[in-house]
This record gives sequence, structure tokens and C-alpha cells, in this order.
Amino acid sequence: MEIHGRLQAGRFPNAPALARELEVSEKTVRRDLEYMRDSLGLPVEYDGARRGFYYSGTVESFPLVKISEGELLGLLVARQAAEAFRGTPFAGTIEGALKKLAAGLTDEVSVRAEDLGAAISFRNKGATRMDADFLRTSAVAAQAVLAREELEFLYIKPLAREAARRRVQPYHLACLHGLWYLVGWDLAREGWRMFGVTRMREARATGKGFGRKSDFSPEKFFGGSFGLWKSGRETRVRVHFDAYTSALARERFWHESQEIFEQKDGTLEMELTVGGLDEAAAWVLGFAGGARAVRPAGFVEAVRAAAKRVAEAHE
Repeated sequence: MEIHGRLQAGRFPNAPALARELEVSEKTVRRDLEYMRDSLGLPVEYDGARRGFYYSGTVESFPLVKISEGELLGLLVARQAAEAFRGTPFAGTIEGALKKLAAGLTDEVSVRAEDLGAAISFRNKGATRMDADFLRTSAVAAQAVLAREELEFLYIKPLAREAARRRVQPYHLACLHGLWYLVGWDLAREGWRMFGVTRMREARATGKGFGRKSDFSPEKFFGGSFGLWKSGRETRVRVHFDAYTSALARERFWHESQEIFEQKDGTLEMELTVGGLDEAAAWVLGFAGGARAVRPAGFVEAVRAAAKRVAEAHE
């Protein structure tokens, strides 16, 4: 890119001068010039009178990446999906990476980035509110995860009157259903905990490093959970969907453990292994009567109890 910039500006650089400026060997410069000419098809020529290289034809852009129109569409969809991270510390990184890729495209295509918003969009219900406290806390947490430094912060549990000071070894940041959570080893409680980033205050890295436990992985930590949480015991549950809701259920992938059983009347039943019954019960109720818990009895009772609480709240 540096060589391209000099040629594009008509500065007629030669190999020795480029080697000095770019702090590489002259052989490397000549190899790059040959690659630009022979592999990328750029009109690189040498002017003996001016003792330097130049472009003998028009070069609109430097061909860094060659992709198809379909691949470009995929990139544009990814860019649109990245809107879910707007306002977070990761937004600039994602946007910068996509811009670098876009800058190196070789040809014009019929899909324009500015038109994509009218064609494709993503809606994230209940996403984290991006205020100043969240932005600062998430940045500190992300840096601590990457640097493997212990993290200290005040944490306010739901319904708690006062914040409690926590010290954790941060392992992972996860965006679950539009909300950000920190997974870490709580040093005082000697166990894994998950903290809502919006409930963390006065977060700071302590400067004390730690060695990651080899048995931790996000897949293992979240495995079995239907949503955010899981209990110690996994349960295989079965749900029946009526005719209309069966069509909706087939359209989505709900859980990695799901198994579908088609019924003769056109309905379906689904079995899943979940790490906690409460979130699975809330999921069943979300179908507004179109789904029914079948077994085990504890799961059926969890759905009944949740439905009773909803009914009582609306009396």
C-alpha cells in the first residue's frame, strides 16, 4: 500500500529509496513490485530517465481483496448485524475491520452499502442501554479479560439495597439476548459467577495477573442452559405445539439439544435438555397457549406455577 501510494502520487520512487523509507531490504521491495505487476496486474514500469517506478496507466484502487458479489453481500449483512454493537467498545474495531476490507475491493458491484439498510435490518429486543457507565465498565472488563488481570467492582443484585464489593478473575464477556454479561471466578465465593455488566460499578483492574483454568470454555459454561442460567442438574423436557405454533417452531433453531417428533395430525413435539426449568417454562408461556409442557411432571408444574403468577398479576 505504501508503494502504491508513492506510485499513485507520481513520485517515481526507486528500490533503494523505498527500502530505506520502509525499513526493509531492497530485495523485498523488488519482490513486492514484481508481485504488483505480475500477480495484481498493475501497470508498474521503470523510467530510466527519472530513475524510478511509475504507473503507466490509470489505477483506480489497489486490489487487496478479490471477492464475488455474493461474498460482498455477506460482508454488508455482517456490517448491518454489527449495529447491535453500536455504542460498545467493540463497535470501532468491527467498523474499522469492515472498512479495511471494503477499501480493497477490486470491482464495482450492484449492491451499495448505503442501500442495504432499506433492504436488510436486525432488531434486538431488550438490548443493553448504552450509557456512560456501561461503556466505561465494559471497556475495563474487556481489557481485563484479554490481559488476564483480576477485576474488582461493586455489584448490585436485583432487589438488593446495597452494592457488594466483588473480586473476580474475568474469563469471558458474552452478549446474551442483547444483554452483556461477565463470566468469572469469584475469589471470595470460590466458584463461577455471571455478572450483568450494567449492574457493575467502579470497575478497575487490580494489576494482578492470573492463570486461566484449563477446564473453562464458554461452550462448557453455557452448555445445557436454555437462556442465561442453569441449575446443577440437567432435565430432558418435552413440549407439544398446536398446528399453528408447530409451523412457527419449525422455522427456528431453539437449542442444540432439540429433537423434533412429527405427529400424525400435523403438529409436533420437541424434546430439549435444559439446565433449569424456569427459563424453559417462560419460553413455553411465550407461545400464548400454543405450546404445552408434556413431561416431566416437574416441568409441567413449573409452567403451571409461572402461568398462575402471570394470571394473578393481571387480576
